[in-house]
Amino acid sequence: MSGDKVGVAVIGCGRVGITHLDSIKRCGDKAFIAAAVDLDEARARKAAENFNTKHYTSLAAALEDPKVEALVVCLSHDQHYPVAMEAMRAGKHVLVEKPLAISYQQAREMVEFSRKKGVVLMTGVDLRHIFALQELKRRMVAEIGTPFNFLYIMAEYFDENIAPPWWQSAAKTGGLVLPMLGSHSIDQIVWFFEEKKPVRVYAEAQPAIPPFEGYGEATVLIKFDDGATATNYLSLHTNPPRIEGIIVGPKGSLNFAHRGLYNTLVGIPATDAYINGQLISSGEQEPHNFAVQMNEFVSAILEGREPWVKLEQILTGMRIIEAARESIATSQPVNI
Repeated sequence: MSGDKVGVAVIGCGRVGITHLDSIKRCGDKAFIAAAVDLDEARARKAAENFNTKHYTSLAAALEDPKVEALVVCLSHDQHYPVAMEAMRAGKHVLVEKPLAISYQQAREMVEFSRKKGVVLMTGVDLRHIFALQELKRRMVAEIGTPFNFLYIMAEYFDENIAPPWWQSAAKTGGLVLPMLGSHSIDQIVWFFEEKKPVRVYAEAQPAIPPFEGYGEATVLIKFDDGATATNYLSLHTNPPRIEGIIVGPKGSLNFAHRGLYNTLVGIPATDAYINGQLISSGEQEPHNFAVQMNEFVSAILEGREPWVKLEQILTGMRIIEAARESIATSQPVNI
């Protein structure tokens, strides 16, 4: 380490990359921004100037910098696996924006390799780091009993005039709506239902509206070993967006809604959370969820441990996404 702080570089200085740079800055007692990396030199330079750091235009140059001890990967989904693997081969710790990879096999290889190399690997499931959701999960069983149903609506609007160009490519996104939005909603279900084992997946989908390729609408139903079910409604064409969830148990329900994800930094929502109809939390949190996530990443590095976001749960989420793809292709449920 560079003293008692971790040097963290961000590769990909687009919308979410700026949020991660801000997050590193907010972890000033544990980390510093070692570099901003982007193939677009003007974008890399601008990010570096804004965050008072150096910039690189290649991954190789960044990995050769001894002050770069960790890398945040904010690239198109098809680049997550090769870039993360190259960084880990160089002995760097890696935080990968969701999804961890575009296939379960790639994700499993990444997890196994990180443990072989003894480096920290974490994926950016930032919604887990919202305090209101953590409080709901902590109180869930006591307040509503063991839950038996979870409905998650993640309905957003992709504007071709604003969205990064690679979002239009099915190859670069890994199919569009499932990895883009399903990686969030399915991870939330796996996390809240972590005591349950998913056993079957059924999904239906509709093509995206051009110029976007792949699926733009999907409904994914997950069955668990105790009989519980979870339904994901995913949309890229809903305006205004709606992101909310409801969890039902024998004694009542929890529900939450996110709003304003793009008011400031990308992915920083205000969250309203309820238990049995009573508001327990509202508004934006401080520090924001990406900063809390970054703090956990660098703390795991400094303490020589795995992050609390369990990689086995991330792999479970990846397996569900693959089962959903198979179900959509065959119009049949898929056992997992």
